[in-house]
Amino acid sequence: MTAEDHLVLIARSTNLAILKTSVRSGKHVTMSFISINTKTGLACFINAGHIPPLWVHNDLKKTTSLMRQSNRLGYSEDSQFNVKSFQMLPGDSLCVFFRRTN
Repeated sequence: MTAEDHLVLIARSTNLAILKTSVRSGKHVTMSFISINTKTGLACFINAGHIPPLWVHNDLKKTTSLMRQSNRLGYSEDSQFNVKSFQMLPGDSLCVFFRRTN
């Protein structure tokens, strides 16, 4: 099973758990799932309706927004989760944003 397959499995499992527990409230959850192979630098992520993470390149001259979107969690049992893969280099960083709404 690839890293991408693992992320999709985690996203689907989390989606079903949220769907079961939040069905009465009608609320949805946004989340980013990120996997980084620390030996190769290969990174992959799923953005389930969350604020897109930023990939800050090691020379600080370029920042890439990881825009690929999937459904929010708890939206549907049949939600599809799109994986984006990219090659990080030593010194690269990811900025992940958090927010809470009531």
